[in-house]
Amino acid sequence: MAHTYDSLRKEIAAKQFHPLYFFTGEEGYFADQLLDLLEEKSLAPEEKDFNLSVLYGREVDAQAIVSEARRYPMMSEYVVVLVREGQNIKDWEPIVRYAKNPNPTTLLAIAIRGKGLDKRGLAYKTLQKESVYIEFSPLKAYQIPGWIENQIRSSGYRISPKAAALLAEHAGEDLALVSKELDKLMALSGEGAEISSSTIERVVGINKEFNNFELIKALSQRDQVRSHRIAHALGQNQKATPLVLTLGLLFSTFAKALVYTGLPNRNSKEALRTAGITDWALRDIQTIVQSYPQGKLVKIIRYLRDADLASKGVQSGGSSDQEILKELIFKIVY
Repeated sequence: MAHTYDSLRKEIAAKQFHPLYFFTGEEGYFADQLLDLLEEKSLAPEEKDFNLSVLYGREVDAQAIVSEARRYPMMSEYVVVLVREGQNIKDWEPIVRYAKNPNPTTLLAIAIRGKGLDKRGLAYKTLQKESVYIEFSPLKAYQIPGWIENQIRSSGYRISPKAAALLAEHAGEDLALVSKELDKLMALSGEGAEISSSTIERVVGINKEFNNFELIKALSQRDQVRSHRIAHALGQNQKATPLVLTLGLLFSTFAKALVYTGLPNRNSKEALRTAGITDWALRDIQTIVQSYPQGKLVKIIRYLRDADLASKGVQSGGSSDQEILKELIFKIVY
């Protein structure tokens, strides 16, 4: 059976273990969570002194990892060996041999950050076959709000789609950072409470007047003065609001507005859902469609793509992120 993050969490929580786990991919948050859960569920606190080994690939070689895995438990059902930063392991041959005959009383979990093993090599082929192997890809920017909503609901709290999008816009795509912000918000909100946009603005420190959502609102109304003022404020605080986040949110909003213009039935909830347009975003999108003709929306999508390339240094002429944003806003509203 192919495992997913959610299915494996359920197995581990139910203490249904496998002798060998291998986690890889560009998104390290999920691997870290699974390693922590394995440590929590496999051993009682008093068993960890003799039966838990947390190793780092930059400090040990493969043979040392296998030696730990070959140990037998002391007054415990399992020896647990958790290997972080496995991308630093040079010679995988001892682990490949171990994978073909793992110790049944050991839980060995190895996490690799980044691209992982060469998929043409023996180590990859063996571990994919002999272990619980999962590759974690980063979530796309548009997936982060939904992930936040699921995390909040699973913890017994509530959050609106708009509030989730506001937090995602501020925290970006670093799930570890987003998770820390969620922990802070839940701790301060009280058990079972709804986490509102105003709570996020207060606790996380988002400027109520100058943020990407206010920029979208100003652009949707084609308010030239306010759009430039917000863009100027964002441009001066790129650390808190990186240009890549602003461009991503603008592209998503204007692209959905363009799709909205072509919907045969704009009042159909099913059509809106298919287009990815949420209830809280609909008002801005309707205002955009009223403010910009379809031909202008097509041009705006092109302006946004050009700005994205410029932000990556392609035909930017050496412009700063602040200058790129300023030029983009000028092109959109005029």
